[in-house]
Amino acid sequence: MEPRTAFVPVRKGKDDEMSKTLNNAYQTGRNGTGTVNTNGMSDQAKKAIDAAVNAGRKDASKGK
Repeated sequence: MEPRTAFVPVRKGKDDEMSKTLNNAYQTGRNGTGTVNTNGMSDQAKKAIDAAVNAGRKDASKGK
């Protein structure tokens, strides 16, 4: 398993749908509100979203 790194909001400019989704997932975790629907997504996408939500929660608990 790869080492975890802090989630950094993705590229400026040419944002694709996945980067927008990851940014929204990060904000959801950071704000501690709502859920992220991963129904119908690939396992890789689900893992990326889970990591983004967890990074947001971690940053929120650190007061960032």
